[in-house]
Amino acid sequence: MHTHDGTAEDLLHEIPSESLQQLLCLVRCASRKPVLTRITSIDSYLASTSGRGSGDVFQLHGPPGSGKTHLLYFFLATCTMPASFGGWNKAAFVYDMDGQFSISRFREIVTYQLQECDSLLGSIIVENCLKSMHIFRPTSSDQLAVSLAHLSLYHSKHFPGLELGLIAIHSLDAFYWIDRYHAEHAQTSPGNPLHPKLAPILDKMQGLHRMFVLFTVWGLPRRSRWTPPSNDHEAIDPSFSKSGYHLHQISLQHNPLGSKQLERFSNLQILGHGEASSSDFKIGRSGVLFEPYATNR
Repeated sequence: MHTHDGTAEDLLHEIPSESLQQLLCLVRCASRKPVLTRITSIDSYLASTSGRGSGDVFQLHGPPGSGKTHLLYFFLATCTMPASFGGWNKAAFVYDMDGQFSISRFREIVTYQLQECDSLLGSIIVENCLKSMHIFRPTSSDQLAVSLAHLSLYHSKHFPGLELGLIAIHSLDAFYWIDRYHAEHAQTSPGNPLHPKLAPILDKMQGLHRMFVLFTVWGLPRRSRWTPPSNDHEAIDPSFSKSGYHLHQISLQHNPLGSKQLERFSNLQILGHGEASSSDFKIGRSGVLFEPYATNR
């Protein structure tokens, strides 16, 4: 009798199972409309590469002053703003790896985007955007990996009624030299040992949330620092390439000829899966401005 019970238990353990959260997420993702970034070149590019994987990962790289941080602010504003203003109305998590993220600048940019709306309504929306975004400041790659591994539980606790729309890591290479030093002393791979840790964690989270992932990089190893990659996966660690993601590279180039005292002009190129698209934008007090979204709406 005991042997029979044990066999039945073993059979039950072999049956695949999923949590109610996973089931609800799959139903939600299957029925929702495609997410728009409000950037024409990126949206048209994503439309041409749809259906190639389970989630979208953007690698954002470029020289200092090319607009990486301001483009990150733009994505975060789009994620947290209500749908009536072109946003996703979702939660966002920021990993500020190098201490360069400015919450006051983000607030200023969101306020500028709402300048045409009623002042009271605008202030309420700005506060809701700030509440929908949480910032983490890990001091090591291990802290980042551990935090990401527990992020789904954190999200369900603090945002039970709000979908997760974006995870931003700024900058992924912040601890590159420290990680490389430890890797060389441990006689492991000379590449960044953080990336193999992140890929399975993000892959599991994509299965639950289908969120966007955006990380900025310095373009460190393997190529000259500011040269755009020549193929889809060259600047991305191989551990990401083996996952089920849509891998997209956004390359930014500063345009000093068009820049003025209070404005900077840059060019954005997005590459991946044999597709490419580009657009020009300017960076001013109101953040980044793309045509035809002259008012970021």
